[in-house]
Amino acid sequence: MLTDVDLPAPGLLWTRWATLSAALTGIGNTGLWSIDDHGAHLGGPDSPGSWARFALLDGRRAVLFGLHAGQHATTDADPPIDLLTGAPDWLPWAELGPLAERDRLGFVIWHENGRWSRVRYHRPLADGMTGLLTSLLTEENTLSALMAVLTGAGGLDLREEVRRERVHAACATLLHSGVRGEVAARHFEDLLTGTPSPEPHPNAEPRPDTGAPPDNGAPPDNGAPPDNRMQSDTGTPSDTGARPDIAAAVAVAVRAGIAPGTRPPRIAPGKRPPMRRVRRLSQGEHDRLVWAAMHDATELPRPTPPATDELDTLVGWLEDRSPTGDGRCSLLAYADATSLGSQPGDHPPGDHPGEERYASFRHLTELVRALRHAESDPRYGRWLFLRVETGPSGVQVERRYDSWPAWWHDDGVSGPWRTNLQEEMAARGPSWRPPWTSLLDPEVAYRPAATS
Repeated sequence: MLTDVDLPAPGLLWTRWATLSAALTGIGNTGLWSIDDHGAHLGGPDSPGSWARFALLDGRRAVLFGLHAGQHATTDADPPIDLLTGAPDWLPWAELGPLAERDRLGFVIWHENGRWSRVRYHRPLADGMTGLLTSLLTEENTLSALMAVLTGAGGLDLREEVRRERVHAACATLLHSGVRGEVAARHFEDLLTGTPSPEPHPNAEPRPDTGAPPDNGAPPDNGAPPDNRMQSDTGTPSDTGARPDIAAAVAVAVRAGIAPGTRPPRIAPGKRPPMRRVRRLSQGEHDRLVWAAMHDATELPRPTPPATDELDTLVGWLEDRSPTGDGRCSLLAYADATSLGSQPGDHPPGDHPGEERYASFRHLTELVRALRHAESDPRYGRWLFLRVETGPSGVQVERRYDSWPAWWHDDGVSGPWRTNLQEEMAARGPSWRPPWTSLLDPEVAYRPAATS
């Protein structure tokens, strides 16, 4: 099922994105908001952080998609959400499909027939779109963002009220000119130098937005800029001494289609694939599937590891930290190549008086890892769970290579990482891998789905 989304019309959204991109470019910041032939960009999907993409299509259609690195409830949803269920055929499926498979798609919203739509979530979720694109959602937000650009990276001193008001007016003039497709070099000169002309430029009210970006005809045949003022030099220095690059800002305006005689770029309609991979298990569901199989597994018969100095050292450390003072101490641990955790047993090791916080755990981690390394075998592999009980009657040691022991609490949320378990299983001989190893394959979480 689909639901409507309250967003500005595509033409307004595009103009605000373009003006921010042009202003940032004019002060030398070209790495965040950008415009090219494929649309508008905020960051990039191949980077580990947040990103967004906005593209226009003919027929007053548009698509907005991305991922907020700090708000990814849709990618972590349990059960999983298919953001492309019911999406139209014309979306850029060649890009969206791979992003969804890699869990790099937090929201997908499209505009068609005068409305923005997306998949309906099972419950209210923060998909990250609002947090990521707050600067574009209202005119006042965009004006505030432009002012922040000028006082931050732009280095303008706007503490004087009269100057601040003039620059705010220049921001509004730039934004309104973008809606009309009339952005010229003078707008960036007024904005980026912080010294707008005392007399405001003639400004009609912004045209009503129809949902379509400005379209002012084809550029002149001779290829010259439609407004001669776009031949401006790089402007005058800002308060920090940096010289704004007016020509670069204008070039973005031309590329974005908000300058006279230009048109915003459109992408070609996409083509829905006949089949695609769709997640059927969330990350949490996949984890719990593996963990349940580990609970049900039995240990393969292995020879007991030989006695080692590392075991003696660990036992001595536990006896020395007996909470009852009679040598009784318990160790419950999980370890793999990159992680280690412990849970309290009946007699957890105590801290020594005056000991630095976490010092005992750091020392315990070193001892457990040393023992695990000493007891490793290229055929049998390395144990995952370890239980050691010391006391007056002797020492009991239990190792689990293939199964989840009853004495290790399972809260259904935290447990061994599947990627870590894959690494552990790959280091063993094939005959020493438990049956649940096949469940670690990422493909287990996906199913092919027809998209027709």
